[in-house]
Amino acid sequence: MDFNWNETKKVDEQTFSADNLDRAKYATYLTSLIKAKGGTDKSNLSNYVLNLDAEWGAGKTYFLKRWSEDLKGNHPVVYIDAWAIDYLESPLMTVLSEIIEQLKTQTDRADSPKAKAKFKEIIKAAAPRVGSALMKRYLGFDFDVLNSSEAINENLSNKGIDFSKAGEKVLEVFCKEVTDSKESVKTLKLAIQSWVEYVVDNPVKNMETIKNSYPAFIFIDELDRCKPTYAVEMLEAIKHVFDIPGLSFVVATNTQQLAHTVKAVYGTGFNAEEYLSRFFDNKYILRTKVSKLLLENHCQLKSLSQEQLINREVILFPFVNFEKDDFYTLCSDIFNALELSPRQSIKVLNRAESIFSDVSNRKTIDVPYILTLLTLMERNFEVYDLLIDSFTGQTTLDYFNSKKPEFFSKLASVKFDISINYSNDRALYSKISTELLGYESSNNQYEPPEFVYKHTTSLSEYLKVFGSLYERNNEVSEELNIIHRKLLGIIPKQSYGEDKKLRFKLSFLIFENTLCLSDYRKLVEISAHLD
Repeated sequence: MDFNWNETKKVDEQTFSADNLDRAKYATYLTSLIKAKGGTDKSNLSNYVLNLDAEWGAGKTYFLKRWSEDLKGNHPVVYIDAWAIDYLESPLMTVLSEIIEQLKTQTDRADSPKAKAKFKEIIKAAAPRVGSALMKRYLGFDFDVLNSSEAINENLSNKGIDFSKAGEKVLEVFCKEVTDSKESVKTLKLAIQSWVEYVVDNPVKNMETIKNSYPAFIFIDELDRCKPTYAVEMLEAIKHVFDIPGLSFVVATNTQQLAHTVKAVYGTGFNAEEYLSRFFDNKYILRTKVSKLLLENHCQLKSLSQEQLINREVILFPFVNFEKDDFYTLCSDIFNALELSPRQSIKVLNRAESIFSDVSNRKTIDVPYILTLLTLMERNFEVYDLLIDSFTGQTTLDYFNSKKPEFFSKLASVKFDISINYSNDRALYSKISTELLGYESSNNQYEPPEFVYKHTTSLSEYLKVFGSLYERNNEVSEELNIIHRKLLGIIPKQSYGEDKKLRFKLSFLIFENTLCLSDYRKLVEISAHLD
């Protein structure tokens, strides 16, 4: 099967966007893998359990929802959000009731006598473990009714019994003792297998099915977020009760987090990784690189817009004329370079948005600088501290490079473009004095007033250029004067090619760097508590 998720789709009243992370190809591959492992021929079926391992924020639920919905045209499919129902006592009951209920909608003969007989088989599989009094209490009829076809037709039809609900009550009691009776488990397995076979053989009319639409796909989502005891019992149930030929399970988890959950039950010294490997035939890691589209999906920056920023006279330098698209691109590049996970990246971006939204009006914020600090704060506090130290005292970014060359090279790998139309962009903000226009064309005497500054830089170069400015309390006009005179050749330049760096500094000073290093540090460290 090939999957195409280029369009939005509504699943269970929830609208899912187009597949902007190119994940449909994984569904195509995994479907082929599971069919090969679980079998498609009724005479040669096996049980298969796949662990889909992905970090929080990687889009597991999106992936499973779209995949499971598209599979329904060819296979029996059950999707279970384990976290949404982990308040129930029995995971086994949860899976069983969902198999009954959801597969009802995938056959147009759920109300036929034969289908009711399948439900009866499941109830009877539980009945020997349940006393007659409990049967009477939960189902409204005596145990002996199950042994009479005439009685069951008469009694149950008159009472309007909901077989799935009836089975749920009986099985709730049965499941507590099921591990004590291998024979009962075997009977229950056969009953479930028979129900799945019935759905395969009697699909909904006009459903395009392949011959012998096996295996049935059972998707378990959000297991790592469940209560520890519930998560462990769910795995035990899948392993020991639902290891039925023709059933293939896809259990989506952050497996590292699930290991912590297992240790919460068995103790910190328990080998959770080895324990988990017993339950899964294979593990597939769904890697999601932090991308601009991923960030857009999770952080829509509703509190930031060009209009809002201009009204507040807040400049997010170098995005003087703020464009979200460019901003998202820079964020994803920094997060990937410094190796943040999707979850960490979303946290950092949320913190950045809160800073930009809450900072006082008429401020200019250095976006690459604060994003770097926020990212390092999340990634490695020691490196964050070292970068701060590199901008104080007598040290420079070269000092940071000497101490942490691997991180410096990551900063150097981030490239971005700066493009500023001084005259037009300055005019967006009344706080930028017209007196500064004299400096805007100071590259040479022939430069027009509409001079557009364009520069491609690395993040390391950017930080080097501005690092010396963060702790200075000089008047902006004094610093501008020095740069202006250097650009005109009145003050000798220190090196060939210094014009670019001078122009770089000039572009920042024109738009008034209003925060110093201590301000940035305070903003970053206060926001770090936002999770």
